[in-house]
Amino acid sequence: MIYLAALTRRSYRNTLPYKVKMQVGVVMTDVEHALSQIASIRAQVAGSTRFSGIAPISNMLTGFFTILVTLFFSDQKTLLEPSRFVLFWGGYLLLMTLFGTVSTTVRAYRVHGKRAPYMLAAALHRVFPFFAAGGTISWIVCNFSVESIMLLPGLWLMFIGMAGFSMMTILPHAIIIASAWFFLWGAIVMMLGVQAEAVSHWMVGVPLGGGQIAVAIILRRSEGVISVQK
Repeated sequence: MIYLAALTRRSYRNTLPYKVKMQVGVVMTDVEHALSQIASIRAQVAGSTRFSGIAPISNMLTGFFTILVTLFFSDQKTLLEPSRFVLFWGGYLLLMTLFGTVSTTVRAYRVHGKRAPYMLAAALHRVFPFFAAGGTISWIVCNFSVESIMLLPGLWLMFIGMAGFSMMTILPHAIIIASAWFFLWGAIVMMLGVQAEAVSHWMVGVPLGGGQIAVAIILRRSEGVISVQK
């Protein structure tokens, strides 16, 4: 019986249907491998191509809006209480992040077309670790080390700066200036945050608004250079 079964299997392997099935399987494997390579190549190209999804006008508007918000709330002494201060600026940064995400996504699809998903993914892979770390550290400090809560605004600015540094390969190289601005001001704000008499909305509003305006100017000048080259 065992010999008969082995003989039957051997006979089936010599039939046309079996050979066709095996050839189809090999072809499908090759196709899947080719598609995987194409996806990998697209991701690599997206990771080295200039990302034009960030709109200069959006950053310029949010920068001036940040300055106006700071001016409006500069006399609100109740918001200078540590927990309210951090909640206020944390909420503001969250709203700005959501606005920036939406505007960047819309512009990316308009500028990059079918390549937009790969370009957005390349940008997200660079900045997500810093925003995830900022959110995680904020949650830990707010729940287990409230006495250190005034360090958070400066820490957020530093993370924004580091996210900018990580985007240097797909944004204009001059973005290093704005990134350094955020990072250095983040360190200064952390030092000021532990001094109760130095706490002011301006110590966050000026670095944040100024940095956004700087990013807008850098991106706009870069667009002008590219237009001239074309």
